[in-house]
Amino acid sequence: MRVPIEWLKDFVQVDLSPEDLAERLTMAGLEVESVEDTPYGAVLAMYITPNRGDCLRDRLAFLLLRHPTH
Repeated sequence: MRVPIEWLKDFVQVDLSPEDLAERLTMAGLEVESVEDTPYGAVLAMYITPNRGDCLRDRLAFLLLRHPTH
């Protein structure tokens, strides 16, 4: 799944670099395979396993970004 960072900004405030955002999402349990630089901005290439579809449906990843545990 490819997720443009500009699209994420429509839902949450993102003050991290694309690389830092990718690392935080990976630590939250979403596998970010790469950060792609496109003419339209950075895009996260993510791998969502079938048993983790709940992460995007319930916006768990976005909650983890807003309320880190450490």
